[in-house]
Amino acid sequence: RCVGGAMVQSRWWEISDCGEPNGDVVLKCVQSDAHALKLAPMHYRGNKEIVLAAVRQNWEALQWVSAQLKDDPEIVMTAVQQNGTALQWAGDTARADLDVCRAAVKKSWWAYEYTADTVRGSHELALLALRENWQAFRLLEAGLRAEKSLLLVALRQHWMPLADADPVLLSDPEVAARIPAVHLGFDCCSSCVAQPSSRLGFTSRRAIDSGGESGIETQSPSIRVRFIVATF
Repeated sequence: RCVGGAMVQSRWWEISDCGEPNGDVVLKCVQSDAHALKLAPMHYRGNKEIVLAAVRQNWEALQWVSAQLKDDPEIVMTAVQQNGTALQWAGDTARADLDVCRAAVKKSWWAYEYTADTVRGSHELALLALRENWQAFRLLEAGLRAEKSLLLVALRQHWMPLADADPVLLSDPEVAARIPAVHLGFDCCSSCVAQPSSRLGFTSRRAIDSGGESGIETQSPSIRVRFIVATF
């Protein structure tokens, strides 16, 4: 039945069938299920009290919020503290807010992808993402992928960030020392026999995209190593 121009909470999905609902009814609906905000009239999606209640109930409600409130620090922070990927629905100003981005990346490393260009170059933010998951390395800007300290953080988890690292870093002894050859698939030149426990130093690399394989090939004077890199 209709109460105050809308269906009662248990029937929120029919909120649009009962004419103009009043604010109290919309507030109760979103407190019960944030998806009710999707059906609420636009002016209620710009009501901070209603929007905040919806986002507290479910972070996904941020996608139905008015453009103005998508830049509200309190609302966006409430969403990203539940799930960092909520940052994808935040406004440009919020995605450029380092505090908001920091909270988002701490919750989900994948949120780094949704940060604004003005903060994506932050070493601190990149480090937060990499500590959560080495796969964040491929999301870093070129300048950050040239930082040895960040590459080493990723390599402590997996060798695959080598595929996206600045080529100059491949010849660095400390980087090479982090890569057990036993973890790699490699082809040796006829002049050498590779030992599984050996450590490899790399001096160059080229792209591979043939025969159904894609990745990089790196080599030292005596060893050629081929990395077959998965596509995410």
